[in-house]
Amino acid sequence: MVRKWGWLALVLPVAAAAQQPPVAAPPGGVCARLAPQLGLKPEAAKPGTPTTWKAGMFGVGAMLFGGSAGVSFMVQPVEGTTAGQMQDACKQVKSDIVCRVAGPIRVVVGSKKGEASVDLAEGERGEVGTKGKNIFCREG
Repeated sequence: MVRKWGWLALVLPVAAAAQQPPVAAPPGGVCARLAPQLGLKPEAAKPGTPTTWKAGMFGVGAMLFGGSAGVSFMVQPVEGTTAGQMQDACKQVKSDIVCRVAGPIRVVVGSKKGEASVDLAEGERGEVGTKGKNIFCREG
């Protein structure tokens, strides 16, 4: 019984920390903040379209000798997040995953490089997901 309460004491502060409000969005946008964590690189965009940031899910070794890659996407609430923002934020489209989010909300991406997360401020929008063998991110 003591272990159970000790375990709960550890979980509650973590859950409370997840509810903290996001800081004001720094310049650069959602993708620029995710880029260093996931190795995303901007691609040239047509005029009037948002820049797409991409990173391959497979390393050189996996491409040459075979292997697998896994990526996970999750949205978490921050102060001000509504149930509507969470519901259906991430969807499977054929063999790809697409998460369309609007702040305030937290997006968490798990990949071979570890876990990356970014908080979206009120009014900030982004799209994160997979397309083929790539992880991608777009603003707005």
